[in-house]
Amino acid sequence: MEKKVYTARKVKPAGREGWVLEYRHPLLIDSKGKKGKKVRKGLSTRDEQTAEILTQQMNALLSDEFYWDINSKTNALAQFDKGIVESFYSEIEYILCDYRKKREEIIPLKTKIDGYSTVLLLGQTGAGKTTLLRQMIGTDPIKEKFPATSTAKTTIFDTEIILANGPYLGVVTFFTESETREFIKESIRNAIKKFLSTDNRNDTLRIFLEDEDQRFRLSYVLGKIKERKKYSNYEYVEPIESNDIGITESEQLEIEIKLKDYLDRIVNLTKKIIDSTKADLAAESNLSDEDQLIVEEIIESAISEYEEDDFIELVEDIVEEIKKRFTLLDQNQLKREKFGWPIYWRLETTDRSEFINALKFFSSNSSKLFGKLLTPLVSGIRTQGPFKPDFLERIPKLVILDGEGMGHIPNTAANLPSNVIENFDNSDAIILVDNAQNSMLASPYAVIKSTAISGHYRKLVVCFTHFDSVSGDNLPTLDDKIDHINGSVDNLLGKLENELGYEVKKYLTNHFANNSYYLGNLDKKITTEFQFKFTRDQLFNLINSLELMNVAPEFGPVTLEYDISTLVFKIRSAVIKFHNKWDGFLFGTNEIPGINKQHFSRIKALSQRLGQTWMDHYDTLKPISDLWDSFSEQISGFLNSPDDWRPSNVSEEVRIEKTNEIKRKISQKLLEFARISLKESVVTEWQVAFEFSGRGSATLRAKKVDSILDNVVPPAIDDTSEASKKFLKVIMNIIVESIEECGGKTTSIFVK
Repeated sequence: MEKKVYTARKVKPAGREGWVLEYRHPLLIDSKGKKGKKVRKGLSTRDEQTAEILTQQMNALLSDEFYWDINSKTNALAQFDKGIVESFYSEIEYILCDYRKKREEIIPLKTKIDGYSTVLLLGQTGAGKTTLLRQMIGTDPIKEKFPATSTAKTTIFDTEIILANGPYLGVVTFFTESETREFIKESIRNAIKKFLSTDNRNDTLRIFLEDEDQRFRLSYVLGKIKERKKYSNYEYVEPIESNDIGITESEQLEIEIKLKDYLDRIVNLTKKIIDSTKADLAAESNLSDEDQLIVEEIIESAISEYEEDDFIELVEDIVEEIKKRFTLLDQNQLKREKFGWPIYWRLETTDRSEFINALKFFSSNSSKLFGKLLTPLVSGIRTQGPFKPDFLERIPKLVILDGEGMGHIPNTAANLPSNVIENFDNSDAIILVDNAQNSMLASPYAVIKSTAISGHYRKLVVCFTHFDSVSGDNLPTLDDKIDHINGSVDNLLGKLENELGYEVKKYLTNHFANNSYYLGNLDKKITTEFQFKFTRDQLFNLINSLELMNVAPEFGPVTLEYDISTLVFKIRSAVIKFHNKWDGFLFGTNEIPGINKQHFSRIKALSQRLGQTWMDHYDTLKPISDLWDSFSEQISGFLNSPDDWRPSNVSEEVRIEKTNEIKRKISQKLLEFARISLKESVVTEWQVAFEFSGRGSATLRAKKVDSILDNVVPPAIDDTSEASKKFLKVIMNIIVESIEECGGKTTSIFVK
């Protein structure tokens, strides 16, 4: 068979001044499941001769298979232009950029060694997590509005704030150009699906600009079309300040021309895709449910596979438009890669106003700035400065981590994302932010359970927001309101007792009695007025207690002893729970209440994210954290009841702390095992699952995902197969090693 030859060419798309490199990547799978995915990359030059030299370098790289291995990157850098090498290898490096490491190089986080406590904020979207953060760092909720807040999902990246004397320091890291391009493709495809289902241009534009899961909002960067709304006569319009950096009338006109052009092209793409699939669609108008699913599969595949020139041109035009937004920044503060895509932005100043205004481009959600904001492109923000609430005389020694809200966790069978669980180990305190008006539902349950089974619940603090809105004829006093909220806590702990046992409930009941705070009027500036006194005192006590949480309890040597002979039964229960959940997602077996069969498009979206290593989950589909949760829960229950301990007179408090130490060690190792075995080691398998297309692809994909999970967690743990024995040994070793590393002992026939 003749070997395929890959070549590059330079092109100058219509309406562009710069040259673009176009080639098919020999190692990347295209949308039709074949090697040779088309890649385009701006060369950041208008000079044709320079573009030709770079094109010939790419051709030299493509012609020599020696360079088609990631391990040859160093050799390639010695031979070719850095930008050419980055273009080729960035597409095949499966490990995502370590954005946190880049921020750490520029502004190191302060730690216990510096006397600091690291505080992790967690809460369901809209609970008031970022509003609380504003109060903790003392930014004015009216004038400064940093960080941004909203009832919808606002924080979609890691925000790390270091409270310290000195100048204001800031660093913002950005998603790579390749990742951004994939996000844009997904937005276009979602818009195509919307127009196909509704034939409504307004709805189509909304989906294109807003993104269904509210993470990649192109409207922030590209702007929106201003139309007269139905109830606009009832709305107050804030006056424009003289120093307003919003959109001018001429800029708005240009925005709308471009958006209408993008919409026209999306509509044309939809019509073209449908025309090309008519032959595969059933002619009858009355289709059975099964036939309708087949039609959906065919259309879904056609949309996912379509990457003809008109689609690619639309993506590239949007990428170029996004690049223009970065020209609004001070270029001396921006670090770019060779071909111009930004890596990070940084600023140092003693001027607080200048600092916060500069950050608005990266963190704001103000509609006045739609068309200039870079918020969707941000992977993380780290700031340091003399932030503090007005009611404190000194700056608290705190590092505060605020990440993406947990969204909507539908029921207590759902788990936290693995990156949130991983942050438990990096934190001295974990603040669960919950809405006092509707407290202690599925999201708080997931947080409390996860901290309990991973040995971190000593770090847990609960802040009930919207306390000023808790009212009723039966709640005349503050004590009555607090008792009312605590009733919800008791109810949740009762449910938790059924899963984790009485000892956990008992500990948490006592713990929450001393580590709960009730906060109202957080959307206002907390002053010395009497109406704010209760909240002010609660915040004062909260911050003081957080500063002390970097000191771990000290106790003498304690040895816990476990007989692990019966541990195999716990492992079996974990295996059954894990597979029952995913059999429900994939095949609708309904073994677990609330776990239903997922639409094939959601399974495909999960496969894409794991296959292209964007993320390790999609919405509520979290195989890595599901594996961690299933086994951590069973192992936690086992560890709560050691067979013996020495010294024999050790207090219950110390025994619990020692047990938690072992849980933390096991949790780390389990999460690492889950990430490696279900993500990093099987990237190609997830790609295969994603690439199924056409008639019957939903069934094939579900079976492939099931196969991936079965290969990692054999469903029949009792059989004598090599896979089952190997898996059992891995889990047993994790448990035994962790117990022994924490000074404990095990007795059993199961040893290394």
